[in-house]
Amino acid sequence: MTATELKAIISATGLSRREWYWQVYLKSDHWRDVKKAKFGQVGKRCEVCGSKREIQVHHLNYRNIFDVTLPDLQVLCDAHHREARGVDAEGGRVQ
Repeated sequence: MTATELKAIISATGLSRREWYWQVYLKSDHWRDVKKAKFGQVGKRCEVCGSKREIQVHHLNYRNIFDVTLPDLQVLCDAHHREARGVDAEGGRVQ
């Protein structure tokens, strides 16, 4: 899928790209399969600290959301995921 095709799909939903990502993409079969493959590769533990609590998969690269490879992803605990995204515990941007 090209970036132009993806923009058209998102636009047709009436959602912003961010809303579409959270409300549609993260619930898709594609994301479920990619996440499962990453967990299979590195396990369900934070790649930074080894924690098994509140585990999430973080995109390191957003070339094309449907062209994700396992090296584009990192398994992180909630604290390290927030740090990687640059947000604090309340969801605000950190300086």
